[in-house]
Order: sequence, then C-alpha cells, then structure tokens
Amino acid sequence: NTSGIYVGGDLAYKQGDNYIYCRQGYHQDGFSRFNLTTKAWEQLAPVPQKVYWGGALVAAGNYIYATGGENADNNYNHSNNLYQYDPALGTWTTVSNNIYGSFYEGACLVYPDGSDYIYMLRVNSRSEFMRYKISDGTWERRANLPDMSVGYQGKLVYSSTENAIYFLNGHDWDLYRGFCKFNIDANTWQVL
Repeated sequence: NTSGIYVGGDLAYKQGDNYIYCRQGYHQDGFSRFNLTTKAWEQLAPVPQKVYWGGALVAAGNYIYATGGENADNNYNHSNNLYQYDPALGTWTTVSNNIYGSFYEGACLVYPDGSDYIYMLRVNSRSEFMRYKISDGTWERRANLPDMSVGYQGKLVYSSTENAIYFLNGHDWDLYRGFCKFNIDANTWQVL
C-alpha cells in the first residue's frame, strides 16, 4: 500500500531482514512493509502523527525509528518527537523529544550498524548535527556541517570500512550541491 508516497515519505531496511519498511508521508500516517520473499505489501500500525516535510525513517537494532517532522495533525507545526516501531509487537512508542528542537524539511537519519547511536540532521537551512543514544535516550550535539546551504531531503549513509557518515545535500530551491564526510571518531567534517 504505497499510494501517495511523497515528501515526508521514506524507506528503512535492516541488513539481513526480510522487509523494507515504508512511511508514506504527504499528510498521511501510513506505514507498511514490503516482503522481499513474497513481493507483497503489508499495512502496519500507522505512525503516531501525519507528516508532510521532515519525516525520516531508519532501522536500528530490532526497531524502526521515525522523526516527527511537519505535523499535519497540528496546524503543520514542526514536531521534535522521535518514534520507535517494534516489529515484534506491531506498535509505535514516542521514545524521546529532541532537546535541540523540531525536525524540519529535509530531516535525515542514519544508524551505524551495531552502534548505540542514531545520527541525524534537523535541517531546513540548519547545519545542526546530533546523535541519539538508544540505550539511555540521551541527545548529544556533534560538529556542525561545513558551511553550506543545507536543503530539503538530504541523505546520510554510513560507511563501515571508514567508520564515517556521508551527507548529500538536498534541494534548496536553486542550490543542488554539497557533499561531505563526517569522521565519527574525530567528530569532524570534510567537504568532498
């Protein structure tokens, strides 16, 4: 069930799992998964809030995490909620509120496999980079992105061979550039 996937929609996959999880976005709370064996979609419990911009999804450990983003249920105010989906129980829980503020257009998440952290950007012209510690629910600021115009729908990916995170800038109306690397151990960015 993937009708209406648009801004705020995202995918998440855990290496070795049999499912790809999908958040629909675009003023919807739809959440589903695609079975890689049967090639069939299964509708799951809805995300706790409808989202337009700022929705992001990531698989971390045995759970799926989602940012609040622009809340279509609350006059389009931006939410600082971080939600956790438990595939075993089929339920969502609000696990934390981002102490650094709301998730905006272009929020993105990445989980370095086997770590205790989810790294994220709040975005929409903000260079604030942070991480959420899964085991105790705490937040920690990391080095800000290099001086670049951060846009909508940027993407983060993790390189296990370098223990580094790469960021590709999203759309910022007239700018479509920006590629950099974050060294996790050194807490530094490098423009590429």
